[in-house]
Amino acid sequence: MIDWKEFICCNRGLLIAPAGHGKTTAIADCLLQCPESSCQLVLTHTHAGIASLRNKFRKKNVPSSCYQLDTITGFAQRYVLNYLGKSALPEETDRDYFTVAIEKCCKLLQTKVVQAVIKLSYDGIFVDEYQDCTIKQHCMIMELAYDLPLHLLGDPLQGIFSFERTALVDFDKDLGIFSRFDLLKHPWRWQKCNPFLGDYIYGLRNALEKHQTVRLKSYPQNEVCVIHCSSEDDKLKSLRSAIKQYDCNSLLIICPSYKVTDKYGQIRPKGDVRDRIKIKQRVDFGNQFSIIDAIDSQEYYKCAKEIDIFIEKCRKGRGIRKIARFYDIIESLHFNISEVSKWIKRKDNRIVEREKDNKLQSIQLKDLFSVFESETTYSSLKNVIKFIAELPKVKYYHRNLYYTILRCIDMAQTNNTSMFEAMKMLKNRVRHQGRRIDGKCFGTTLLTKGLEFDTVVVYDANKFEDAKNFYVAISRACKKLIIITESLSLNFNR
Repeated sequence: MIDWKEFICCNRGLLIAPAGHGKTTAIADCLLQCPESSCQLVLTHTHAGIASLRNKFRKKNVPSSCYQLDTITGFAQRYVLNYLGKSALPEETDRDYFTVAIEKCCKLLQTKVVQAVIKLSYDGIFVDEYQDCTIKQHCMIMELAYDLPLHLLGDPLQGIFSFERTALVDFDKDLGIFSRFDLLKHPWRWQKCNPFLGDYIYGLRNALEKHQTVRLKSYPQNEVCVIHCSSEDDKLKSLRSAIKQYDCNSLLIICPSYKVTDKYGQIRPKGDVRDRIKIKQRVDFGNQFSIIDAIDSQEYYKCAKEIDIFIEKCRKGRGIRKIARFYDIIESLHFNISEVSKWIKRKDNRIVEREKDNKLQSIQLKDLFSVFESETTYSSLKNVIKFIAELPKVKYYHRNLYYTILRCIDMAQTNNTSMFEAMKMLKNRVRHQGRRIDGKCFGTTLLTKGLEFDTVVVYDANKFEDAKNFYVAISRACKKLIIITESLSLNFNR
């Protein structure tokens, strides 16, 4: 074990290391080497990061009494709510919610009362993934650590968070007073499972840092496979083959987020949840993969509101095309509408009475919807949704959204509240608890940074907008890396 005493005792310390070199493990080791009676505040950016840190702490047998773990925004939110109340913040669906929370928390931390509480609560602070801090977050953390040792860990080449209205922290300009530590020199992530892959990724990193053109080569015998494709159909075919050939219980497909110019000259973002679902529909015939999305994705709140409005209108007995509106809800849950349309006709506002095949199910569906019309409860609506999901050939492609909506329906029914309020309660709970991401997933670099998967497929590698996102993508792989690309030469200095 590395002796972390100097780093721990340093009042302002900065540890820089590439992906896979043990930064998360380093925090666990530091906690174990801190005085037994101390309590350290550990902050990171994402809820997936929270889950990753907690897993590392558990494996290292770090006592829970010696640390408090939170996201930067979650910490700010908690302090503002505790000291200023709910009215100090906008609605949680507001895009500026956490920006306001950071700003108000920063001011709170300047008060003597809160400073005293912080000093009594913690003996030091560790912040992971510091390259993703905004200037406002950096200012808040500096206020937080006004009278406490502050230890930062990060990698400038993984600074992929981008914000339209604020700048990210600059390691050279903004962290000049920090003592720098270069203690992590070994690619631990790949030591046992695939040393060659670690060397391969490190070699690509060197080229990316020097702003050189990346020349992709395939080494299938060493678990690095580069697939050169010339068309969209070829890429999808190659992705289907890769999923089949390299099937395992830890498989991540990373899709790039980028911008395109449409035929009207408008710039459009690509690579969002809907784009990933479209790809998933064409390659994941067994519907085994989950779609990773942001915890605070507006899609969840929108869907919850739609259900609330639907329930309210049905209860008031207004002239509403109930079956057609229900169809819209099913569509928003990303069911395969081509199959749903065989059971529900939106245009005609009716449930299909099937005569030959599946006659019994069509009768049951009609009966369940009749029960919903007579009772109009969240529970009766849930029964209809679940029945649709279990019909032959019907699939729901966004599993996280589907099950979250079902949980919110239960919460709304139990607590006698709206779906929207239930969704806010549930999302707050996830923010503080973190969430574990594993298995077979479709994701982006922003949503999977800090995570590890046995096998990673980097899809459309030539469409990544910068070197940082490409590096984060390839460095998620532990054992096998597959790169699907239209070009074997990648130049991110465009």
